[in-house]
Amino acid sequence: MARPRKPDALRRDISRLVRFTEAEDKALLARASLAGMNPSEFLRDTALKRRFTPRLPLAEADFLLYVRGEIGRAGNNLNQLMQQLTTANSSTTAYATQTVLDQLQEINQEVLKLLRHGSYSRESQG
Repeated sequence: MARPRKPDALRRDISRLVRFTEAEDKALLARASLAGMNPSEFLRDTALKRRFTPRLPLAEADFLLYVRGEIGRAGNNLNQLMQQLTTANSSTTAYATQTVLDQLQEINQEVLKLLRHGSYSRESQG
């Protein structure tokens, strides 16, 4: 008796050609064997279930690097201003300047996260 036919939704009709070097193919076969899967199952499993970080488009990454540079320049100017204010004993203005410096540091950290991880989520701020 023949094996029952799979429903259309479960049939895998589409194939993708993937090229490997000889060393990559050996590594793939070894890892698939270690996982107890055939190469197709292993590739499907790792491609569809593994978490990954999307790459930023180059223009976006360049823009974020530019923004980081501008933040650094603004922070440097504020820091110089704060040093002058501290010398003049203007504590109220020095406090306000320090607050702005802290905010610039926060913004800089968020831009750095974007550059490293490729996406931004308000929930990740905690």
